[in-house]
Amino acid sequence: MKKKISIIALILTLIIALSLLVGCNEETSAPSVTDVPDTSAEETTAAIEAPTSFDFIVNGETSFTIIRPKDLPSDDPSVAAALKIRDEIEAATGITVTMLDDFKKDSENFDGTTYEILVGETAYPQKAEAIARLKYSDYTVKQVGNKIVVFGYTPEAMECAADAFIEIFKNNIAEDGTVILPFEELNVSGTDKESAWLSNLPVYSGATYSCTSDSDIDGKQLVLANAHLNGYDAYITELESMGYAKYTTNDINGNLFATLYNSEYTLNVGYYEKRGECRIIMEPFTPKTLIGLESDNKY
Repeated sequence: MKKKISIIALILTLIIALSLLVGCNEETSAPSVTDVPDTSAEETTAAIEAPTSFDFIVNGETSFTIIRPKDLPSDDPSVAAALKIRDEIEAATGITVTMLDDFKKDSENFDGTTYEILVGETAYPQKAEAIARLKYSDYTVKQVGNKIVVFGYTPEAMECAADAFIEIFKNNIAEDGTVILPFEELNVSGTDKESAWLSNLPVYSGATYSCTSDSDIDGKQLVLANAHLNGYDAYITELESMGYAKYTTNDINGNLFATLYNSEYTLNVGYYEKRGECRIIMEPFTPKTLIGLESDNKY
């Protein structure tokens, strides 16, 4: 009888232990997906949220450097604009911004992570991106990545660009001297009125603006440096796509010439091989002077 009671007691003990074990498993089991707060979306949004402004001056310091083109004199329009920007920042805030040129060794790359103001005809890829759609009469102030591009083709347009940046800068100086520059304000483009006639010309790929001058009574001349032969045909083709008709062409010992016209202007485009230079003379169109197409006119 005692053995039967002991066996029954043992069975009851095992049953109680099992029930307790099952109860612990239910209480400590992992909550369902719906029970767990989902913070992954918030973390992902925070991680990929792009900045919308530059902390240009904070606590009396700036992380920006002004970059100008190398090997140019102080009276060059790009250098003059860079100096003006630096001096205006110092006068307004007391902060001096370091100015360097865009010299790089062949083994070096332009650093896209640094904060820089690229003024004028610098060799940075961000400059090329910012001015891709500009005409020779245009200027721009544009944020590209960690860079602020300040650029104008002509001396007058370069001055307009510098003035535009300085205005944006001064408009964002807080009472404590902090300067935050919103990206949406660093997106300005315009046309210099004095050189508006240049808006009738496309940009010669790879060449750099050199100067403009008066030609004859009513004409204007644009001179481009660093012009390459492989860009000449493309330039003539682009002029034709803009509505200019080819009147005549010529090749003199590797120097190329073309005359084109539309209802408003006559263009004489010359490529000079030894100089690596392109000269474009624009004059008012005169029907009595130019008649017919290239097939009708030969030197």
